Amino acid sequence: MAQIELSLGQILDLEAELNGYTNPQTNERLFEGFLKEKISLTVKYHLSKLSDELKKERETVEKLKNDLINELGTPKENGTISVDMFDDDDKTKLSPKFIEFQQKYVELINETRTIEYQPIPISVLENITSEYNYVILYKLIQE
Repeated sequence: MAQIELSLGQILDLEAELNGYTNPQTNERLFEGFLKEKISLTVKYHLSKLSDELKKERETVEKLKNDLINELGTPKENGTISVDMFDDDDKTKLSPKFIEFQQKYVELINETRTIEYQPIPISVLENITSEYNYVILYKLIQE
């Protein structure tokens, strides 16, 4: 096993790179993720184990983000709570609550964690052709 230090933001990106990403507002599937590629069963096993750990981190970050929205946000008529970006109708003055939300959330996702993973031999990837750029996943490749 190898280790790599990643920010929580990078962990969220890596989890999406592995499992795909669906736009939360539209429910549109933007990409399927590396685990849907035709890779060896052994590599898929190790990446699935890693994915399970990354999902736990994502769930924790999402819970903390939602707690922050509940703390700083304003209840809406439809029952949701959100942090308004602007304080005025002309959308020229940023809301102090939004600025505070951004600062706290950025501080959170800049926190780092050490992740254990099984390095991916570059030879395993020779026959994979993909239209996606797996920026964080590439850091796990062993040449």
